[in-house]
Amino acid sequence: MHIKHSIRIVAATALAGALLAPAAASAASATYVPYASSWRVLDNGTDQTPGFAASSYVETAAWRTETVQANKVLGYGDNGRANLPTQTPNLSFGASSSNKYITTYFRQTFTVPDASQLSSLMLNLIRDDAAVIYINGVEVARSNMPAGPITYLTFSSTIVDSAAEYTPNAINIPTTAVVSGQNLLAIELHQRDGTSSDISFSAQLVGTTVDTVVPEAPIAILLPLLGLATLGGGVYIQRRRTAAN
Repeated sequence: MHIKHSIRIVAATALAGALLAPAAASAASATYVPYASSWRVLDNGTDQTPGFAASSYVETAAWRTETVQANKVLGYGDNGRANLPTQTPNLSFGASSSNKYITTYFRQTFTVPDASQLSSLMLNLIRDDAAVIYINGVEVARSNMPAGPITYLTFSSTIVDSAAEYTPNAINIPTTAVVSGQNLLAIELHQRDGTSSDISFSAQLVGTTVDTVVPEAPIAILLPLLGLATLGGGVYIQRRRTAAN
């Protein structure tokens, strides 16, 4: 009887699976609307709720552009505030200091390269006293506003004072509200009443994106698995003795 040696090449499939599996998702933050940015503003006391929030809305000549300066807010009153002073020019409250406009309107477009990669969307909103937030014409959040229908004469739920006037409010926005490409962020700012001494406004929109990357396997692993070579690491050689008559 003689011994015949046979050589079997065994693919290391477990190792290959680990190498070719998707890497852990990597998260990145993207600022779509910075605090210091330009807004289209309407502060003439007219009723624009909620039509102004639609992309198809046609702005009148009364709309203008105001750019929020670094470390400041749009508004009126409280110009001496150390933390976030109201910049000049201020927003208008109308002809009567005892019967000020209740609602002021803001619009700004922003671009999301790939909405499918968004895992979260956060609006950091400075608002005195309250706000209704829209994305692409759809209401997505309220801040210090009552439930139910909103008009341009609806007062805020409570008055905002002291540090709360310039403290950002973190508001989660559903990622389903945005699309890939251009989007419209529209915000209406509401007063507590017509005698309120001040308003303030600034906003930052930040998204978190997740990108899953499949790594490329080293050539020293791929070739043995394809049966094109027997290089190290991706395969091992198993020798088996069999008896032959």
